[in-house]
Amino acid sequence: MAELPDATLSDLYRRVKSLRLRVLRDVTSRLAGSYASAFRGPGVEFLEHRRYAAGDDVRHIDWLLTARRQEPYVRRYVEERELRVLLALDVSGSMGDAGRDGTRRQTACLVAAAVALSAAWKGDRVGGLLFGQRVQAALRAARGERHALSVVQRCLGEPPRGDRTDLRPVLKRLRNVRGHALVFLLSDFLTRPAVHAEDVRRLLAACACKHDLMAVWLREGNTAAEGAVAEVADPESGVLTHLDLRGAAGRRTREALADERRRTRRAFGQCGVPVIELRTGQDYVGELLRLFAGRGSRKRR
Repeated sequence: MAELPDATLSDLYRRVKSLRLRVLRDVTSRLAGSYASAFRGPGVEFLEHRRYAAGDDVRHIDWLLTARRQEPYVRRYVEERELRVLLALDVSGSMGDAGRDGTRRQTACLVAAAVALSAAWKGDRVGGLLFGQRVQAALRAARGERHALSVVQRCLGEPPRGDRTDLRPVLKRLRNVRGHALVFLLSDFLTRPAVHAEDVRRLLAACACKHDLMAVWLREGNTAAEGAVAEVADPESGVLTHLDLRGAAGRRTREALADERRRTRRAFGQCGVPVIELRTGQDYVGELLRLFAGRGSRKRR
C-alpha cells in the first residue's frame, strides 16, 4: 500500500477503532465460542515424506507412495496446536470503498474483523491476501489482537482497484501455501472467468482439498424494481450501459442473472466449498454462526 498522508492515516485509524468497537460485542457474546468449537487445530501437520529408517513408527508408512516407488516411505509431521486463518479479500472496484456505508467492501471488512478477532481470542494466527486481477498484497499470519487489527486495517485501507477480478491468481497462491489453513474467501464473485468456469472450479477444488476453504458472497442489499430502466456503470471498467428490467426483456434479464447465481452456487457445492450469501446491511453475525455450525456438524460426521 502506498504511503498515505497524515489526514488519511488518521481517518483510517479512526475507522479501525470504530470497526473494532462495532464487532467486539458480537465477537465476545455470540461468535467467539461458536468459532472455537467449530475450528480446532488438527494437532499435527504433514511436513514431508522420507525413506523409512529403522525405528520409524510403521503407522506412519505411506503405503501408496511405497507401492509406487518400490521402497518404504514414511510421513513426517510437526505439531500444530493453533490454526492459521487467512482472509482473502477482493479489493476490486465492484466491491466499492470500505470508507462508504452500504458497500460490499464495508460488509466484507465487518466479516473480516469478526473472524480476525474471534481467531485472535482463541490464539490462532491471522493473515491475509488482498486481490483483484492479481494478488495485490500478502499479509503475514501472526497471533494477537494487535496483529489481527493490523490485517483489518489493510483490508480497510487498500484503495479499490479498477481492474476486473480474476480468482485464479489468488487460488493458485492459496494452493501453494505450505501446510493447512482456514481460509475465508470474501468477494462479490463478479469475476472473469466465472466461478463455474472449468479452470476456476479445478483450483477451488484443489484449495478446498488442502485447506478449510469457505466463501463469503457479498451482494447488494437492494434490487432494482421490475418496471425500471437502470443506467449502471461497470465499476471495474467504467463503461455505462442500460439495464432494461421492463416486460419480457426485463424478465429475461432477471432470469439470466438468477441462472448465473444458481451456476455459481452449484460450482461451490461441487468443489466442496461452503458458501454464505450476505447482502449489504444484513446481519452478518447470524450468517457466520450458521457457517460455523455447519462446519462443526461436518467435523462430527
